[in-house]
Amino acid sequence: MKHIPKIISLLLAVAVLAALLAGCGGKTKDVPVTELADKVCTALGKKDMADPGANYVRGYMRRMPEEIGEYIILKNVMGTNIDEFGIFRAGTMDTAALKEMIDAYIKILQDSWMNYQPEEEPKLKGAEVRTAGDYVMYVILSDADKETAFKAFSAALK
Repeated sequence: MKHIPKIISLLLAVAVLAALLAGCGGKTKDVPVTELADKVCTALGKKDMADPGANYVRGYMRRMPEEIGEYIILKNVMGTNIDEFGIFRAGTMDTAALKEMIDAYIKILQDSWMNYQPEEEPKLKGAEVRTAGDYVMYVILSDADKETAFKAFSAALK
């Protein structure tokens, strides 16, 4: 009889923890990353972005594309700016591993910055990574474009 209050307290604590953990991931729609990227490009008004290819992923992200699973990276192809974003979907790698990989990638870019376009450096220094459900997105964009991209990304997943 003396243990009943302890058991009830423990069960309540477990229930609260489960509710918090369930709410953290947030439920998102199942959307292909290419469709998400199209929506982000449309919102940004960018038509000059292209996928740098599998060798880019092998070299900079230090992973084989099949290790990552479903992803898309788009970079400015005109050479006039360093605009870039990527969207990854958890599956082969979980969101924590994807975020860790992306953070390491951004660090490589920041450490190797050669200052050829000094006006672009704030974009790289302000690079940001966000997670929404099973998706992870990073952006290397101006502050205004960054918010536009994340809003389009979030809206497409609702």
